[in-house]
Amino acid sequence: LADRLQASSTLNDYTAKNDALGKLAADAAEAGNAKIAGEALQQMVDFTARSQVGLGVVRELAKRGMRKPALEIAKTITDFTIRDQALSELAGK
Repeated sequence: LADRLQASSTLNDYTAKNDALGKLAADAAEAGNAKIAGEALQQMVDFTARSQVGLGVVRELAKRGMRKPALEIAKTITDFTIRDQALSELAGK
């Protein structure tokens, strides 16, 4: 995952970079690696895509019992509606 993060973060094409980082964030969350998931999200350029992928990451981490890292990632979501949705889901579980 770390190698994928390094490769994805060096892409110059913003669309390809966002796609690669979004897929990496989802895969990292599925693997239970909140650190790599968070780093991948932070490097995404498209704020809308970042917020949407972030919600998926939060859900996956919460499903795995990783509530604290899920909360930290939820707080970084820039879209207020999606952030509130993520935080509400964390508060309700």
